[in-house]
Order: sequence, then C-alpha cells, then structure tokens
Amino acid sequence: MSPRIKKTRAFNVEQPLMFYKIVALSFLFLTIVLITVIVFMTSKRATITITTKEHPIDIEATVNVGDIEKQNNIEGSVTSTVIELSKTYYPTGNKQEEGVAKGTVTIYNESNRAQPLIATTRLLSKDDVLFRIKNKVIVPANGSVEANVYADKSGPSGDLAPQDKFIIPGLNEARQKDIYASSEESMRGGIKNVGILALKDVSQAKEEMRSLLKEKGIISFGETEIGNVAVYKMVQHVIEQDAEIGDEVSEFTLTGKATIAGVVYENAAIQDTADEAMSKHIIDDVSLIRVIDEPPSVSLERIDLETETAELIVYHSGVETLNPESKQLQKMLFFGKTKEEVRRYLLKLDNIYGVEVTFRPVWVSTIPYVPDHVQVIVKQVE
Repeated sequence: MSPRIKKTRAFNVEQPLMFYKIVALSFLFLTIVLITVIVFMTSKRATITITTKEHPIDIEATVNVGDIEKQNNIEGSVTSTVIELSKTYYPTGNKQEEGVAKGTVTIYNESNRAQPLIATTRLLSKDDVLFRIKNKVIVPANGSVEANVYADKSGPSGDLAPQDKFIIPGLNEARQKDIYASSEESMRGGIKNVGILALKDVSQAKEEMRSLLKEKGIISFGETEIGNVAVYKMVQHVIEQDAEIGDEVSEFTLTGKATIAGVVYENAAIQDTADEAMSKHIIDDVSLIRVIDEPPSVSLERIDLETETAELIVYHSGVETLNPESKQLQKMLFFGKTKEEVRRYLLKLDNIYGVEVTFRPVWVSTIPYVPDHVQVIVKQVE
C-alpha cells in the first residue's frame, strides 16, 4: 500500500508547478509586449515645418469732414483762398539776339525823410552794370518800395544774378548810404531766345504755373496747430497767355488765377480710421497684420465750400503674415493624420506657401497622439 500512496503525491506536486510556470511565462510575454508597445508609442515623433512670408496689403477708407449725417465723420475746418500770379516764360527758340535785360528791385530808405526817384534814375551794381528805374517812385522814410528796372545797355552784360546792393549814383554820398536797392531774382533779357512759340512751351509753362499757384495758396494758409494736419486742393483755376501758338516771340507771359481749398483735421482721428480699416482686413486668427511705420496718406476727394464739408480718402499700408499662435495650427488638429492629409489641410490656409512633414522613426506614417511628440515650426522667408 505504501508505494502506491507515494506515487500519487508526486503527480499532485508536478501539476501546480506546471501551472505556475505557464502563468510566469504568460506574464513575461505580456510584459514584453507592453514594453514593446510603450517603446513604439514613445519613439514616434513628427515635425511639421510651415513656410510663410509677408506680403504687402493696402487699405483705403473714406472720411467725411464736417458732415455729421455721414459715417466716419470727424471734426475739421474747410476754407479756401483765391491766388493770382503772373510770370514771364521763354520759348525754346532756335536763335538768339541781344535785348535789354529787365527785372525788379527793392529800394530801401533808412533815413527819416522820404526820397522821390524819377524815371530813368540810375542804379549801379557792384560789377558796374548800370540799370535805370522804369517809373517814378517815392521811397518812404524808414521803408522800402519795389521798382521795375531795365539795363542801360542791351546785351548779355545786363543778365545779372540776384544782387545784394545797388547804389544810386545820382544821390550824394551821404544819401547813398541810406538809400540803396537789392534784387532777389535775376535780371533777364540781355540775350533773347527768339523762335516760334510751340505748344510744348505753353504746356510746360502752364504746368509750372499751376504748381506755383497751389504752392502760393498753401503758404497763405499758414501753419496748422500742433496735432492737426491739412490737405489742399486746387478746385478751380484759369490761366491766360499773351501770345498764341505759332507767334514769333522772345518771351511770353502767363497770368493765373486759382481757388485753393484747404481741409484741416486731427491727425489722431485719421490714424484711428486707418487702424480700424486695417483691422477689418483680418477675417480670422490665422493672419497677423503689421502696420508700417509711415503715417497714412490722405487725399482730398470732394469739397463743398458752401456747406464747408469735405470727403477725404485715407490710404495706409502694412504687411500680412501667418500667426504662429493661431487656433488652426494647434497640434491636436494633426493627430492621426498622414503626411498628405496634413499638407492638404495647411495649404488651404492663407499665407502658407510650403509644408514639410518628417517622421521619426522612418517607418512611422501618421502624426502621434502625444502633443510633446509633435513639433510645429513656422519659418519666415523673404
């Protein structure tokens, strides 16, 4: 009986040992699988490189001055002035001949007694070139008067540059110290260009006349107050000439008359309008706008002098580029996507010009679901 009992016990001991061995091997297998999965998951990396570049944008906005019934109305003043001007021009003739130089001088009197000067009174330059007064003048005490003069002799010697002093030989030496003349513009006409007055001559002269009328009108408005800016426009003008196209002349004179309008407004109000218009250019957060340092430019589009209202056009410039912090570039939007899916999604967005997606290890084909394992790089190119 004893041997049979011992054999049964040996069989019962081997059975639990086999079970534990299988459990241990299964646990080891599962551990290896789990470690493999963890290594697989933690080794997946993806880098998304987005190429972007700035591109210029220009905005245009309308601003109304003085018209409270219209939108974008700002405070300001609307005024105008009338300017008249005459100037002599010279044709581009094909021959030259001698003439008598002419010009204008200012005669000063630093004494306490008025001084009459008859026509033909002599004026002598420092280079001993003699001129004569065309008409009688009276130089007031401690004052000055302008006078038209002409050279005593014809020829190029009379074509003088502006002179700081002419003496008057007809006065005694004591009076010559108190009464003298000077010129701010050159004397011209000693040599005359004689030719056929061409359309080109008149057109160029009228263009200059328009510029001079506007310039003189702007000067007449004076300086604006601190913080204010002004814009000007010639609203109407008439220019007449004393010679006709085809005439043989040595010179011709244009006489112009113009109405120059000016609008004064607050610079801050225009800047606010330009900034608001620029901000409206962005329709989502994928773009950023950077305004250039130069202030907005303004043109006077329309003006009504009777109602003292005006319409201004404001122009401003900036650059648009990709916003790296955009919600549309969040990493979670790329989880599980392939390289082509990422490219198609990104290239639909504004300001993106190129996309490159790289995986590590090389056998990885989708974006990992771990944010720390995804890198998004935005590169700015010129």
